[in-house]
Amino acid sequence: MKIGFWNVNGLQYTVKKQTVVEALETQELSVLGLVETYIREGNHEDLSMFRGYRTITVERGYGEKAGGGLMILVKDGIKHSSWNPVYPETPGTEKEKSWIILHSGEARIAVGFVYMAAQVPGSEGYRTWNTSMYLSLQKDLEKLRTDGYEAYILGDFNGHVGNGEDGIIGNLPNVNFNGRLLQDFVSVNTLKMVNADQELTSGLFTRSAGGFSTVLDFVLATGGASSRIRKLQIDEEGDIFSGSDHAGLVLEIEAVEDEPNDDLEEGDEIRVPGNAIFTEFKTCLDELLVQQTEYDELSLNEKCLRLQDIIRQAGMKIFGKPKQKEKKRIKVKISKSLRKLKDRQKWLEKSTKRLSIAKAARRVAGAIWNQGEEHKLNRKMNLLQEVSDQCKAQSLEDKMKRRNELRMKTILKSKQFWALVKKVVKQMSALSAVEDADGNLITNRKLIEEVVLLELGKIYRGQRSRIFGFKGEQLVRAAYTMHHEDQGEWIRRDHVSTKFEAEVCAPVSERFIQSMVNNHKDKRATGVDEIPTLLYKNASELFNRKLTDLVNICLETGETPECLNIGKMTLIDKKEASLKISNKRPIRVSNLMLSVITKTINYRMLKVCERENLFGETQYGFRPGRSTTDCIFLLLAAVRKAKKKKYRISVAFCDLQKAYDSVDRETLYKKL
Repeated sequence: MKIGFWNVNGLQYTVKKQTVVEALETQELSVLGLVETYIREGNHEDLSMFRGYRTITVERGYGEKAGGGLMILVKDGIKHSSWNPVYPETPGTEKEKSWIILHSGEARIAVGFVYMAAQVPGSEGYRTWNTSMYLSLQKDLEKLRTDGYEAYILGDFNGHVGNGEDGIIGNLPNVNFNGRLLQDFVSVNTLKMVNADQELTSGLFTRSAGGFSTVLDFVLATGGASSRIRKLQIDEEGDIFSGSDHAGLVLEIEAVEDEPNDDLEEGDEIRVPGNAIFTEFKTCLDELLVQQTEYDELSLNEKCLRLQDIIRQAGMKIFGKPKQKEKKRIKVKISKSLRKLKDRQKWLEKSTKRLSIAKAARRVAGAIWNQGEEHKLNRKMNLLQEVSDQCKAQSLEDKMKRRNELRMKTILKSKQFWALVKKVVKQMSALSAVEDADGNLITNRKLIEEVVLLELGKIYRGQRSRIFGFKGEQLVRAAYTMHHEDQGEWIRRDHVSTKFEAEVCAPVSERFIQSMVNNHKDKRATGVDEIPTLLYKNASELFNRKLTDLVNICLETGETPECLNIGKMTLIDKKEASLKISNKRPIRVSNLMLSVITKTINYRMLKVCERENLFGETQYGFRPGRSTTDCIFLLLAAVRKAKKKKYRISVAFCDLQKAYDSVDRETLYKKL
């Protein structure tokens, strides 16, 4: 399991979000903590790029100090829960830290992310704040240890711990107030500072700015948690996380995986492979059906539930859950110039580390470290800083080059690209005409703006507008229809409601039901029963006979099993990715059994409507043998004919806004 951390220094830019997405994919991170996101409460920041990960945000409200913001991304499928306790002794500290509790087998693992205030010259506020932060973390660790949890803490502690016994070899020698707080916190809680372990850690400095580098971001681990650590990677060159003055951290630990369970439960998922052979499945299905001796005595709803349970059991027994394939790690090609710089950087790192160790050994032994050796060490450190900066610049240049090449290759196949084109085209078509309160058509742009502002003013004053509707308008129309029966001009009343009932509700054959099932796509989304379409398509003859009898009972009685009235609903974006509910559209996925029943009725009703001429001649949508392309053909033919005879032709394109929401329900019922 890999856990990442990065001080992103602002996540509101698309480039930063794209960098995070690439890091999640290339490093296969299970959990990623981001601090200094600058996201404020109520911003409704678009986080749709992080699909496949659960986002947990800790945001500052408006009016609070600038900066801040914490976000945790947890990969889908990882069992976890978030924990962010609040203590009255340390108010506000919950805004700068958060915990993730991982539920993996028998292991009890807690991962915390934290951000400490930077030390500002001339200000003493950071001292009080960071002391409260450490007190809050102290209480968190006590609670976790009492419950038997192993803990990792990753964060930007903004502390210089030096290069002494309690510091990190190769680091800057100075120790500030934040660094002493960190050292005391590690000592009191018997934690391990993973950055100081040279065998586990690759890389050294976590922040580069102002011509020098230092270590400000740390990984701390409790005793039991430290034994699980495989390695810690500090991304000094910015190969993984680029665009911030802080380097990212990637911690790899050994997590206890859940033991495989051979006893498949009812709620488990069925995944049918594409090359599956269904002979054993049909045999198993027939064996389960034969055992149902009391099936004929069940009610309609109970029969439906029993059939769903039988086909689910057979599917789980034959197919069950497949073994997950290991993901191939993406290899990134490194340019020759970057490889040379990295080789030089590694050589300088070894030289600097060797000199730093020698200097520390001299001091311990009481020997003299002369000025010439000090000058040599400083020169090596300056060269190392220059080469590190060159590596970061070259790495960023290579990364942008790879991105541009990838975009040029996939731009014409990308859904995002065509969604952007659609959005731009739509913005170009502004409002060109509107009717005023008297019904006069206005095409002048200035007059249109005046009319729109006038009608909007009416809405805000609680008056009725001819252009913009309001919430109570639907109720007004419904009440009007209930008390007035003068709409006979377009509502046909000359037919009997049960005239075609015998034809529509006649019994169906097994062959017809099989054809209705086969009309569904193999990869159709499953309903709440979680039964794939392929199982219904490849069911045995006995099961198909039972399903046909169930459909015939529904047609005869006019009832639908209650269990089929429950669907799986999700929200999809109307136009573009958004976090606002008003910009999403609900879509419901029903069980396949209900789909078969409704398709059967729809098929027969279409035949009746076509035969009895119940459709208008101008309706081309949702009719067999017709298409909306026929409308385009007729329109183009009319335009060509008008041009040929030099006639003027006007075309009106109408679209009903929120048609399903604004339709008159009472009139619709009478129409049906």
